[in-house]
Amino acid sequence: MIEIMTQEASSVEMKHLVTKLIPDSIGKLISKECNSIFPLKDVYIRKVKITKAPRFDVHKLMELYPGLDEVGTAVETK
Repeated sequence: MIEIMTQEASSVEMKHLVTKLIPDSIGKLISKECNSIFPLKDVYIRKVKITKAPRFDVHKLMELYPGLDEVGTAVETK
């Protein structure tokens, strides 16, 4: 099970990993792979721990949130 989770997590970016975790497609894959050893039922991923923080890239952040480049107007203080 650990190998399946490591392989799935290392093959995609963080954004795509979250989209895999939400519909529980990794849990179904684990259930299918372990079925030959012991039949599993209702396999869910309950907790995810990040062991190594991803590199911070400003350009990728700006791609995720378009429109943050806009500068607002100055506010007058009294």
